[in-house]
Amino acid sequence: MAAAVETERKFLVDDLSAVHGVTPNRLGQAYLLVADDCEARIRISATGAIVTLKQGGPTLSRLEEEFIVTDRDIAKAIFDACPTRVIKDRYSL
Repeated sequence: MAAAVETERKFLVDDLSAVHGVTPNRLGQAYLLVADDCEARIRISATGAIVTLKQGGPTLSRLEEEFIVTDRDIAKAIFDACPTRVIKDRYSL
């Protein structure tokens, strides 16, 4: 997959009634590498796994490239090897 420019967008929802009745997509996220000018993370969900490489410092826009991990066991081994893991619920509204 070719690198694309990602623009960071985060939203804080104060009123959780907006997601009432919406089924979230649960995903696990772990960082393989965090440095001054690059990051590598893996995200695993029920639908698959993706390794993402990000280039550039902590700015709103930076280069990002994603790689689909097709072997579920390998994706889980990579995820489990990371010292810091987060489980997130993502809602599509």
